[in-house]
Amino acid sequence: MVEIEGCNRHLVVDIIEQSEEKESDSLVLLPDEYQKPQGAYTIGKVKKGASWDGREWKEGSVIAFPRSVVREVTFNEETIYLVQDNYVICIIGDN
Repeated sequence: MVEIEGCNRHLVVDIIEQSEEKESDSLVLLPDEYQKPQGAYTIGKVKKGASWDGREWKEGSVIAFPRSVVREVTFNEETIYLVQDNYVICIIGDN
């Protein structure tokens, strides 16, 4: 596993996949390749704590942010996700 630390106010996050709804008997047939449209926002967990400008980001904090701002970096066949801290719209749970 590669040790990574975000720079320039980027947080290293793990994307939390939303649980998929059970397939139900539907009257509409969809192609096998069909994927349900994804929402504009996604949920992630801060993988490594960080602090900038007096703001402390705790490891394990669950946060919401726009799906479109996730930066994906692949190194040694490992995918790393980064989000700039100003795109975080909320912290979920007790932090």
